[in-house]
Amino acid sequence: MRTITNLKTLLLMGSVLFATHIFCYSPPDFQTQCVTLNTDGYIVLKVWSPRKGNKYKLNQARKDAVKAVLFAGLGGGGNCTSQSPLLNSADERDKFHQIHKSFFSRNGDWLMYTNSSNVNYDAKGNRIYEISVSKEQLRKNLENQEIIKKLNHGF
Repeated sequence: MRTITNLKTLLLMGSVLFATHIFCYSPPDFQTQCVTLNTDGYIVLKVWSPRKGNKYKLNQARKDAVKAVLFAGLGGGGNCTSQSPLLNSADERDKFHQIHKSFFSRNGDWLMYTNSSNVNYDAKGNRIYEISVSKEQLRKNLENQEIIKKLNHGF
């Protein structure tokens, strides 16, 4: 009887945690599209926010481009092949969480990995930025901080 009660309690707690995760999770406030993958380790992305529209600021678009490379990866299409996120595992994301606040602060390290080229507007007046992200340098920084393993790890 006690085992059944413990099992019911565990199932109830799991259901509550699962429901909390679903309702607390919010999808990103931005969208990205890969434009090109350059041989020098740079990725050029289009970044925009349908919700913010023409109030979407350049620095936020630059941060969002880095977040896409770190956490979401990129779909293929056009001149791009699909790209996995740099932070592939829960362990890597947990390690990055330790530096997240300082990394994305106003003058944080994220600034070193982005350049912007231009801004366009869609038919609805939304700002669409083209942002260049140095994926290679970002990856090296994460390796040096031992957040992700080096590409040659295990060889």
